[in-house]
Amino acid sequence: MNPGFLSYILLTLSLILICFGWRSHAIGGASARAASLFCLGWIAAAAVDWKAGAWAGTAAYAPLLALAALGLVSPFSRKDAAAALSFGCLLGAIFSLVQLVERVDPLAIVLHPTVDPVALIALLVVCYTRRAAAQLAMLSIALVVNDAYMALLYARWQPPFFGGREFQDAWWVAAASARVLSVASAAVVDRAKREGGRIWAWLRVRR
Repeated sequence: MNPGFLSYILLTLSLILICFGWRSHAIGGASARAASLFCLGWIAAAAVDWKAGAWAGTAAYAPLLALAALGLVSPFSRKDAAAALSFGCLLGAIFSLVQLVERVDPLAIVLHPTVDPVALIALLVVCYTRRAAAQLAMLSIALVVNDAYMALLYARWQPPFFGGREFQDAWWVAAASARVLSVASAAVVDRAKREGGRIWAWLRVRR
């Protein structure tokens, strides 16, 4: 599959889930209209190419930075927003570290070089919060930080390109993975609470 196709597949699946009653699972408390506007903005931004001297890229950073700003400002206090911003930058550093380690030592690869860092930061962001807006904001920060850093790191050998198709695929895979893990973990916790309540009630009766 060519880079960039996966992002549009996941975008389409997200819209289908939202339209068929899975909005809270896919995007939390955000409205369907907001999700539609983001998807339209994403399609438009991903199609816009720019070039400035030796640097080039797409406008894919724009909707992600807007999403990050909205996701951190609205539900958080300044202190919590700063903590979430810092954690997003940390996730970006971890993403870059995993990529670099696997490039140097192929034996460190667990699943696939493109899957391992995405899966790791998705798991970490779910451990930090299960709120969809905060997760997507921190993942946006992490992916932008990583993409910009890796592009500038190799600028001596190749012209930097920002917001490429691989970056777009990585963001959608990370976002989808985080939401799936959140929904699954919430279901497991709810089931454990129900079973724990039943066991506790049975023990009380036995007494």
